[in-house]
Amino acid sequence: MGLDQVPRDMRWSEAFRLIKILRADPSSALASAMAGWEYPISREALLLADQFDLLHQVNADPKQGKPKPHPMRPWKQGRKTEERGKKIAVTQEQVVAALRRAGHTAPLPAGAEGMFS
Repeated sequence: MGLDQVPRDMRWSEAFRLIKILRADPSSALASAMAGWEYPISREALLLADQFDLLHQVNADPKQGKPKPHPMRPWKQGRKTEERGKKIAVTQEQVVAALRRAGHTAPLPAGAEGMFS
């Protein structure tokens, strides 16, 4: 059904509810396209991939390093997921300067006026 038929055959509220249901289902083409995945995948397949990864992590030799995740997931395992958890060294002065450039003017604690100038 095209969007031009929605007002005639169903209400917009019903169409919106159906889209929300499709968006929550990873096996739907709509959800995978909105998430930027290569293909749809069922929840069961995702659980099996997680179990596979956990089994290999438990049985892997710690001297060999951490095993790679199973490649069956539809999203790319890129820099973003690899760098998650790494700390970024930023000073408090840099944070305050960035907030001031963005227009934030939070009050400083008493006696701290000269600390971050």
